[in-house]
Amino acid sequence: MELFDVKLPNGEVLEYVDTTSPELTEYFVEMGYDISKVGAYYTAYNDIKTREMNQTINGTSVSVTSVDAVGLLQVQAAFGLGVPSTDFSFENGTVMVMQAATFAVFAGQFAAARSAIMAEKQANRASLNLV
Repeated sequence: MELFDVKLPNGEVLEYVDTTSPELTEYFVEMGYDISKVGAYYTAYNDIKTREMNQTINGTSVSVTSVDAVGLLQVQAAFGLGVPSTDFSFENGTVMVMQAATFAVFAGQFAAARSAIMAEKQANRASLNLV
């Protein structure tokens, strides 16, 4: 038995699913997926999700999720309004003091890390023809 969080094409997430179950296997076959690749897909999916929650930028462990990206847009807007610094809470629990003077460099590093994660997700999805 192999347990994984399964994200269905409709976006629904099933937690701790036995990917070897006949019902799930039948679903994947009906959807036209290469069943021999499903286990590898979910192993990679969970590894990518772990890395998405634990990226190191400037020696600090931060998450690079879509929630974090939206939050950083709000920080950028605040800096544009003249706020000199603010605390930012990442989805992984890390709290970082952001400074207007150094934000652009951090934002570039964040964008690069998030972009790399997104590329991994896209490649993993392509392995099941889910692109």
